[in-house]
Amino acid sequence: MTGTEPMDGTTPSIERRILDLHDQFTASEKKLAKVVLECQDNLAGYSATELADRAGVSKATAVRFFRRLGYESYNEARVQARDGGEAGSPLSELLESGAPSALAGNLGAHLGQDLQNLTRTLEGLRSDTLNEAVTALAKAERVWVVGFRNSRTLAVYAHALLVQLKPDVRLVPSGSLSLAEEMVDVGPKDVVLAIGFRRRMQALLDALDVAREVGARSILLTDPTAVRSAGMADIVLRCYTRSVSLFDSYVAPMSLLNHIFSRVVAALGDAAVERMDRIERVHGRLATFALRPEQD
Repeated sequence: MTGTEPMDGTTPSIERRILDLHDQFTASEKKLAKVVLECQDNLAGYSATELADRAGVSKATAVRFFRRLGYESYNEARVQARDGGEAGSPLSELLESGAPSALAGNLGAHLGQDLQNLTRTLEGLRSDTLNEAVTALAKAERVWVVGFRNSRTLAVYAHALLVQLKPDVRLVPSGSLSLAEEMVDVGPKDVVLAIGFRRRMQALLDALDVAREVGARSILLTDPTAVRSAGMADIVLRCYTRSVSLFDSYVAPMSLLNHIFSRVVAALGDAAVERMDRIERVHGRLATFALRPEQD
């Protein structure tokens, strides 16, 4: 089995192939990979020469690039992109596999893939980038945690941890208001923590745009396929989310968020400890965790 073949034996999409090999690409190949990811929804409408021109690389580089991805030719990649449906869609993955059972795998394969995601995520993180993210979160006047669709669950988790450490941590979206109403108060001393794994919504780009317009720092937690959103963020933290099943795995980003906020505690020092202590005292007054008989 090659590095681009999933453990479940299905045919990997072009997005998955790029994700798996991204760290091994040359500088020219990374430029081309960025263009291919941007154009993947309409890849069949481009020739290899057009993609190479957009990336500023030679046609020979494009030929080598698609062969490295495991295609005999660019035309094979175009055919797969044309027939593959929505990029990142569970339905597309299901139809590609032919049957749900083909993607289910076994528990050992499932755990093995999660461990690989954790390892590759750790290996791909730069210590200075991670330090920068921790410092930005610790020093921010307010933190706005943004996440949509599948990323919403991660955003809720991030908010639940960070609100224990700092005052004025906002979760967006929080209700039925528009993004403009939710983020109108973002200021230059704030940090927008945007969580955006595939498939990303336009609203994520809008939130990053708000941060950029007012001069707020932005941190994007995402996967290696992010292009436009990554280009709009000040700090980008990439996690691997490949899975042997129908849905992406978020074990790596959950672990990274846990690690980051543990380091934010250290960066904040006594302020974080005192806040957590006040929270515990309020829990005590409210008997939050006590089992009480129902009152009439």
